[in-house]
Amino acid sequence: MQRLRTAIKKMAAIGAGVAMTGATIMGALAAADLNQYPAPFVDKGKFNPNTAIVVGQNAAASDTLGSVDIARQLQFDSKVCVPGRAGGSGVSVSGDSFEIGDGSDLLELNENIGDVQESITDLELDGLKGGIITTNEGTTEFNQYLRFRQRNSAGTNTLPSAPVVNFTVNDAPTDEVGDWMFIPEGSAANTSFFEYEVEFEDGLESEVVSKKLDDFEDEELVMLGTTYTIVDTNINTASASPSVTLEMLGGSVFDILEEGEEKTYNVNGKEYKVEVMIIEDSTPATVTFNINGEVTSQMTDGETEILKDGTLIGISDIILNEAGEAGSGDIVELYIGATKVQFKDDNWTNSENDDITNLGYEQGVEIDEESIEDAYVQIRGNALNTVTDKFEITSIRYRLTADALPGYKDLYVAPGHGVREFLDEPQGMLGTTWDIRYEGLDDTGVSMVKLDPRGDDEYTLEFENTAGTVYQIPYVTNEGGTFKFGDNDKDLVFIEGNYTEGRNLHTTGSNPVNSAEHNYTEFNVGILDYFVLSDTNKNLRATTGDAIASPRQGGFEDQIFGGLDDTSKTHIVRYNSIDTSDSTLSFDEEGSGTKEFTYETIHDATSGAILGKARLIFGGNTYIAYVANVTAAGNDNPLAIDMDGDGDVDRTEIRVTVNGGGIVDLGEATQSDGGHYTFTAGSGAQTWSNTGDLINNTDSELTPSIGGVIFNMTTLSEEFDENAAPSSGATSSTNDELFFTLNTRTDNSLGINTTTFNKGVNEPDDDDNNLYGMTDYGIKIHILDPEGSDNSETLTLEYPLVQRGAHVFVTMGDTKTTKGKAGEVCTVADIQLNNLLDSEVSDATDYNLILVGGPCANDLVSKIAGFPTCQGWTAKAGEAIIQLAENGENVAMLIAGTDAADTRAAAKIVSNYDEHVDELTGMKVMVSGTEITSETATA
Repeated sequence: MQRLRTAIKKMAAIGAGVAMTGATIMGALAAADLNQYPAPFVDKGKFNPNTAIVVGQNAAASDTLGSVDIARQLQFDSKVCVPGRAGGSGVSVSGDSFEIGDGSDLLELNENIGDVQESITDLELDGLKGGIITTNEGTTEFNQYLRFRQRNSAGTNTLPSAPVVNFTVNDAPTDEVGDWMFIPEGSAANTSFFEYEVEFEDGLESEVVSKKLDDFEDEELVMLGTTYTIVDTNINTASASPSVTLEMLGGSVFDILEEGEEKTYNVNGKEYKVEVMIIEDSTPATVTFNINGEVTSQMTDGETEILKDGTLIGISDIILNEAGEAGSGDIVELYIGATKVQFKDDNWTNSENDDITNLGYEQGVEIDEESIEDAYVQIRGNALNTVTDKFEITSIRYRLTADALPGYKDLYVAPGHGVREFLDEPQGMLGTTWDIRYEGLDDTGVSMVKLDPRGDDEYTLEFENTAGTVYQIPYVTNEGGTFKFGDNDKDLVFIEGNYTEGRNLHTTGSNPVNSAEHNYTEFNVGILDYFVLSDTNKNLRATTGDAIASPRQGGFEDQIFGGLDDTSKTHIVRYNSIDTSDSTLSFDEEGSGTKEFTYETIHDATSGAILGKARLIFGGNTYIAYVANVTAAGNDNPLAIDMDGDGDVDRTEIRVTVNGGGIVDLGEATQSDGGHYTFTAGSGAQTWSNTGDLINNTDSELTPSIGGVIFNMTTLSEEFDENAAPSSGATSSTNDELFFTLNTRTDNSLGINTTTFNKGVNEPDDDDNNLYGMTDYGIKIHILDPEGSDNSETLTLEYPLVQRGAHVFVTMGDTKTTKGKAGEVCTVADIQLNNLLDSEVSDATDYNLILVGGPCANDLVSKIAGFPTCQGWTAKAGEAIIQLAENGENVAMLIAGTDAADTRAAAKIVSNYDEHVDELTGMKVMVSGTEITSETATA
């Protein structure tokens, strides 16, 4: 084992100059375990060009096919992915599928899928391709449409219950909290969650014979990916009761059999041995089958029967060959695993305008002899000629309301699942192959914002700024009943002072002051105080464009609420010390450590009041700081700082911008001053308290009146795909806000009031300690609130780096889901793979080898130390091995079975390695059927 790891180390070092560009030593080392496949052949999307797949010169076809399977997967794995925007290809579904929403129109949380994609046609899904039907009365093309939004003549959406993705608590017997594709139960056609239509461009025509549309019978019609044969009809053209009925058969197996013929079919994994016992030339003709020993009744054209195991069989036609006629005997058209569909519209003249609830639809749907109460059908037609009695169908429309499984009220489809499995009557979806699947939310990447209690009377704030620097700072304390921003001896200041260079201090404020008045807010940052810097460029009210001002408590100053800038680079800095001997200021900042700046002496109108002016540089931005010349109280020299970098120190509130663009309002800014500064006109005396303001819970001037600290997270409306919070109901662009309150409690403790969240948070039934929620933008909320404890709550917000979208797919037939990383766009490389025969390899150590086929079929196998020889092969029939071994400076991998079919089965496992991650471990595994067992390999 150690020799193999050493060889891999050498391979990584040498290959860096020839073949392993972009690979890492760690990637190569990891390949010493099957769990890390496809490394080292493909590592982090980079193909290793000295990889060779080798089969024996006389290899069986199964060995060759196995090598092709592996080569195809290596080609797919050789891809480079780069980040895209939210709603990108983080999840993809292969096969006939269509995703609702894309990079240009994201499917947002709480957004009806019909708002993104009103209808789907054959341009999006092959399963909706149209066709041509020819009857004795003419030919028409037909088209298929699937709709999730449909407006009536008044412009009202008649499909309001189309799926929507939300984050909430479901209505399971044990409540679960998470993200779901939600569909409410309905009770009428206008509460359906989809509409399907078959449109006949020129009308599907038939002559009416004895109230039958004879020309329709035995014609084929494709609906939602399933082919149906029309086996029976009924029409009433009387104006008093204009009804029409269509019966159709479709199924997984269709065949034509002669009388006496016997065949075996596989239906959903079960074999059915079918014998046509007798076709009787009677009126009507009948047929009797023996199916797996079960004899059916005499069945007529269009009839169905259910076998004892629940499988439905159906007859679409019986064709008799009279004695003496050319050709073979009597034949029957048979469906096994059939689906029988009956549509009946009791008034084919009705339209949506005749009934605002059912919109001209009828509850006339039967599937497999069972009435589907939640399904609605509308067959539109015309009586063409009363003399010749002809009729045409112009369209068939179908709707389904959601009917949840017993015990549930509505449909909550979990990620990785489809609507069908959550319906009480899934056959009501119509067709047997299509579904609406929910594949989860975008993995956008997130930045964490956390309010973490320290004991029971203090909270810290942790966040990541837009440059990726993580800060953890004291936020709020109530130690000893002193409720303030910061902690017990350090304040958190997020409002500017109020100083203009060259201005007399004693004329500060909106009102003239006399020598007895105090100008508390000229300088407001003291030694050891934390303060917020943020290069805000949007110093305006988002809705009106005006600056925002309000009276400072006590009426001395105005406060300007700084603008909302989602691109700001926020820094939290602590004023560490001042050295007046060399005119330096010292500051501490997370991520950059201690910084010192020199201040320069300036002339001020109030002689001697200002010690100097410094230019603080953080994150490449300059912030002006003025130093007060205070000699009292330990010569603290408080600062007045231009915290938003706009050149003014004017009482602007500063907000925190987190990575991803969220904007945090920390609370009532006027109560965050780090102390009180005073200046007495005439004498010129100055004082600085260095004692921070208290948070005033009962200040009547605050709007809104608060019972604590309101923490607010804003996401700008322009960050949304739709340029507004989609569920807000606003008619104009609005920002999305998440807010809650930090309250004081008895015994001076602090906690988060979980009832003040403006976004819903829910608690799972099986977990009383945690609450979860999510905003429309995709901010995930987690509150840790231990049950039965007085401990303070912990809040964690996962803020997405871009808006979090949802992945909903409409699928037809077999599909496969693949998940990538956050919003990735991937490019698959065009690799040049070495496909060789064993006789073409002169030196095995020249390659990273993938050997397909055992030592008796591939001569190269026995030349690799640790691999079995032909004589030493011990695996039994039906078994295979997958093994790694050293190969000089390279690695060799063996996929071999006792016979060729066993090799092919093992190759399938390797090519689908992502489905067997938990089983492909160690250096060697044994494969027996579908069972994979780890073994010890000698190396």
